[in-house]
Amino acid sequence: MAKLIMERKMGDNLYLHKDFHASMDIALAYIDKRYGKEGIEEYLARFTDSYHKELIGKIQEEGLSAFKDYLVSIFAIEECADCLKIMMNEDSLHAVISKGFYVYSISKCGQMVLVNVYGRILNKSGYNFELLFLDDTTGACEFKVKRIGR
Repeated sequence: MAKLIMERKMGDNLYLHKDFHASMDIALAYIDKRYGKEGIEEYLARFTDSYHKELIGKIQEEGLSAFKDYLVSIFAIEECADCLKIMMNEDSLHAVISKGFYVYSISKCGQMVLVNVYGRILNKSGYNFELLFLDDTTGACEFKVKRIGR
């Protein structure tokens, strides 16, 4: 009987950012149980400052178009580009997301994650982040971003 060998590389696998969020949900539930909401906020601040350092710099240099490009690319990778609608001008961005891939059903921290991650990225870049709506069940949300001082 002939032996068949299948050769695969990591790049052959479909990348799903959702898996990251499922793991993050479990981690946040643990942090909440051990350290409370303050622990979650501290963790998210450290995570954002480290992981999104390049994005923050890019937004500082290029403006909101860099944040828009980031959102578009993430939603495309997650195969839900049709769930994202963005209205933008030079100093503001308004996003409506009909279904998100970042549902935090275990920790119930969806709002905290959006505010502490997107809010921190944008605040460090010279913008205010305002979460207008979030459905914790579907991840649907709406937010506005405006340049600080305008």
